Amino acid sequence: MKINKLLNCKFVNNHIVSIITDNSKECIENSVFILNKNNQTFLNEAIKNGTKTVISEFAINLPDNINSLIVKNIKKFQSKILSKFYKNIIKKYTVIGITGTNGKTSTCNYLYQYLRMLNEDVLLISSNGIFLDDLKFETQNTTPDIFTIYKYAKKNLIKNKFKKQKKKNHYLILECSSQGIRNLRVKYIPFDIVLFTNITSDHLDYHKDLSDYFFSKCLLLNNLKPNGIVICNNDHCDDILIDEICNTSCFTFGSTGDVSYKIISTSLSNTIFELTDNNQTMLLETPILSGYQIENLIGVYSLIKYLNLDTAYYKAFIQKIKPISGRLNVYNIKNRTIVIDYAHTFIATKSIINFIKQNTNNNIFVVVGCGGNRDKTKRSKIGKFTTTNADFVVFTEDNNRLESFDEIIKDIISNIDTDNYKVIQSRYDAISYAISNMKESDILLILGKGTERTIVENNFMTDYEMALKIIND
Repeated sequence: MKINKLLNCKFVNNHIVSIITDNSKECIENSVFILNKNNQTFLNEAIKNGTKTVISEFAINLPDNINSLIVKNIKKFQSKILSKFYKNIIKKYTVIGITGTNGKTSTCNYLYQYLRMLNEDVLLISSNGIFLDDLKFETQNTTPDIFTIYKYAKKNLIKNKFKKQKKKNHYLILECSSQGIRNLRVKYIPFDIVLFTNITSDHLDYHKDLSDYFFSKCLLLNNLKPNGIVICNNDHCDDILIDEICNTSCFTFGSTGDVSYKIISTSLSNTIFELTDNNQTMLLETPILSGYQIENLIGVYSLIKYLNLDTAYYKAFIQKIKPISGRLNVYNIKNRTIVIDYAHTFIATKSIINFIKQNTNNNIFVVVGCGGNRDKTKRSKIGKFTTTNADFVVFTEDNNRLESFDEIIKDIISNIDTDNYKVIQSRYDAISYAISNMKESDILLILGKGTERTIVENNFMTDYEMALKIIND
């Protein structure tokens, strides 16, 4: 495609567009460089590498042979031209958007596993990484920038062509955060299905209030194709309001809905539940634990159903499904039970502690913190609930960012009226204290970071690696 057709302009230098990027290192001959406040110092490098058109929100001095276009909203404009430039690529995919407060990553990954089992071509872009066949690429955000999304969508199709794989269908699974939606990271990407795992209070540091947060999630419905499908959790979403917003029917899942479930029994090793679809009930067993993770599995079943994929393998699939790293992982280290989970919202924290309480009579220790420069309203709730429902809690750091640890702790303990807690800033020392004070029969929950790493003596370690080192030492 030539630049004049792409931008609907009449530049003298009507060059063919090779790539559109905001990364100067990716620029090649005939590139279009998106200039913003964060990459201004790399403009000369972009031109040196072959950029022929620069788009920005502000005036700049450029050589005569370089096209320049000034726009009002660079994020919106880049999304629009990327959509036009990659239209022939993205239309080859069935695009599934998954959003919600909790459960996005697990639902995305479980669906990815099922599609892989069916030998379908699938690209997953989520907070746990970008998964393309057996390759994994790291991501910085839950929803990466729009350049990255299109880049890997193209890379996946090239991979298939190189391998001479003629797949009938291509699936793109996108985990969509509220910030990613508001920052236009998925703007103009057409979705075949949008699924809401749940909507509860979160990210109120970014959003003005819960209504703004809900509104941000629902903006995703603007991307829905005319014949697209909306699926939502009947227990934790306002499906009636969503149904009014979208131009299509809203299918539901949950304890009631178009697809429903009922948990029969749970333990720290498996879950047995019933799934009902069209008045047909299946008895199922899975190593995936807790009610909220079962909700994610029911969401996946709904996706499989409305994608018109074969559900016959579902029963066997959930028996051998791989748990998601950092999501309710139960370890036994030298007869000590350690549970690690990414839970960092109040609802997620409450859900996992309630699940553990239901499945043990032993003492429960919790190590938890709250991130700095993030939603402050959840801090006192987490502090109150953990100290009320666990036997002992150690409050510690969880990425303080630019906020002081003391201020975060002050918020957490502001509503506590018990003395069954201790504050230890070092996360390693907090885990060590909990382990040294618990009996072998007790259970330790380490919450908030999942597989994220903490700096320990100039090394980066996960919560599991820290617990393993402490116990083995």
